[in-house]
Amino acid sequence: MARAIETNRPHRASGRVAFHILEIMDAITRASREHRVIDVDSTVDRPDVVPFGAAPDTW
Repeated sequence: MARAIETNRPHRASGRVAFHILEIMDAITRASREHRVIDVDSTVDRPDVVPFGAAPDTW
C-alpha cells in the first residue's frame, strides 16, 4: 500500500474493497441467522494481480 501511494497508483487495500468485503461478511451472517438470501448491493473492481516474483520495491 505504501509503495502504491509513493508511486501514485491505486493500492489493493482501498476503502471500497474493505466496504464490499464487510457487506459480504454481514450478508453471510444475516443469511445464516435469518435463513434467507441477503442481496449484496455494493460492487468493486478487482484489484490488479501482483506479478509473480514481484519484489516490494519494484511493484
